[in-house]
Amino acid sequence: MAAKTKNAAYDQLRADLAARTLGTVYLFHGEESYLREYCLSEMKQQLAAGFESFNYHKLEGKGLTAQALTEIVEALPVMAERTMVQVVDWDLFKLAEEQRNALIALLEDFPPYCCLALVYDQIEYKPNKTYRKLCAALDKHVQTVRFAEQSQNEILKWVSRRFKAAGHTIDVPAAEHLLFTCGCLMNGLIPEIEKIAAYAKGERITRADIDAVAAPVLEAQVFEMTGYALYTLAAIYFVNESVAEAERVQGQAWFAMAITLGNVLASFVGGLLLDYAGVPTLLAFATLTGGVGMLLLLALLRKGSRTLTEKPQAL
Repeated sequence: MAAKTKNAAYDQLRADLAARTLGTVYLFHGEESYLREYCLSEMKQQLAAGFESFNYHKLEGKGLTAQALTEIVEALPVMAERTMVQVVDWDLFKLAEEQRNALIALLEDFPPYCCLALVYDQIEYKPNKTYRKLCAALDKHVQTVRFAEQSQNEILKWVSRRFKAAGHTIDVPAAEHLLFTCGCLMNGLIPEIEKIAAYAKGERITRADIDAVAAPVLEAQVFEMTGYALYTLAAIYFVNESVAEAERVQGQAWFAMAITLGNVLASFVGGLLLDYAGVPTLLAFATLTGGVGMLLLLALLRKGSRTLTEKPQAL
């Protein structure tokens, strides 16, 4: 996983939340919706707790006009110092010129007692530099925060904390396998962590626990599909090189039967070991049988190599 660059805007937002010194206008976008919703919840708690029906307003961007937004943000707070307005999926760069000018006017004279959060959730934030006045107003008056996928170290620490809260521990290799299987977005990881924690019998979470109940993301499924395709091609090539040309079809059939039988037997034995002996015994047995299988394969390959290189003796 590639290292993530420093996100100064996000760090500043966290600092403002901690110091209770929130600004006036924010624009939130990015794929990490869990962190975004967490920050919005904290902002709402600081600004409108106790009088939400008066001081907190959530608006949908579809059909919203700059004039209607202006009326709402200019409404005075009730029994509080500030109000909060959250607007979801209002594409600023698709507004008509009149609406853009009205929005620019609002940003240039924004009331200090209101905090406005423009949230890009289902639509992508794509600034259009041809609208220079709007871009200049956003750069000057709006704090744009991108909620990007967190670094691997941050995600691993967060995963460990989530499992600890559920009464489990997880080591780094298992946590990395979880990220590979389920992706690195927190909203997607939360239900998977809950399922794994409920399923696991031991305190420590293992790869077997993850594989048993976690739902793989598309990237992991694609990786598995391509890996299986390479395995199939290699198996066909191996059989074709190992038997006579006239027996290749029969060889492929026997090979497929052996794989199917092996999968059925492995599932049956693995299930018994998991139910009666636990995960550690299952993993030890899998490691042992895998090692024995590798030794047998190497021995057979060496024997086959010697057979091919031997020259027939003269009569």
